[in-house]
Amino acid sequence: MKKIIITIALLLSINSYSQKVYDLDKKRDSISYTKTNDVAIYNGEKKVVYLSKKGKLFIFVTSKTSGKEYKKYIN
Repeated sequence: MKKIIITIALLLSINSYSQKVYDLDKKRDSISYTKTNDVAIYNGEKKVVYLSKKGKLFIFVTSKTSGKEYKKYIN
């Protein structure tokens, strides 16, 4: 009887375990930043300044080695 109860409890605990699935292909509904009227000069180029939802200012900069675009925050 004890083995049956343990087996049932084990099966119920396995079935109750679930994993969350993230859909990375889904488009975002909102953008997490807004464009400002400010301009920053970085390496001799004029860059548009953006404002994040948390109130931080940043610009988009392209990496020299990989060519990928990333955010550079302004102090």
